[in-house]
Amino acid sequence: VTDAILVLGLLGDDAGFAMLQSAVDKLTELAPDGLDRAYALVAFASAQSQRGRIDDALGSLNAAAPLLHALCTGGEGKACQEQVAALSHLGIALYQKRDYVAAAAAFSEGAGRAEQLYGPIHSMTLRLLGNLATCQVQIDPNAAIGTMQRVMRLTAQLPVVAIDTVPAQHNG
Repeated sequence: VTDAILVLGLLGDDAGFAMLQSAVDKLTELAPDGLDRAYALVAFASAQSQRGRIDDALGSLNAAAPLLHALCTGGEGKACQEQVAALSHLGIALYQKRDYVAAAAAFSEGAGRAEQLYGPIHSMTLRLLGNLATCQVQIDPNAAIGTMQRVMRLTAQLPVVAIDTVPAQHNG
């Protein structure tokens, strides 16, 4: 699966996409309830979404969801982390379909799980809350303001990085 994802990222073409599809199909045969299949489904959903195949991406994410839930509930920490990532992908796909209410629900659930896993002041938690606010703008602008104020309060708690610790950027 990792090789297929790498090839897709490097090539970005039909061969890499087909390789990832093949990996998902093979894992469905070999380990239908395994974490590797769930990883592959989420990665495939991301690739499908990037290609504009939103309904296919939703299908892949919906196939991954019960696997991740069962594995996470069973104590598999990596499955809980992947579940947060899958909820983020789900929210993005639903937002692309302009289903703002369902997207907001996915981002809200993902933010809650991210906060449980990583804490409130973590990039994934903050990203999901920001995405939630983006959806809320379409549904209830006042809720969006409240969510963004929360993101700003949490962001203000991030540690300050000294200038000399930031990697140098080279021009041209």
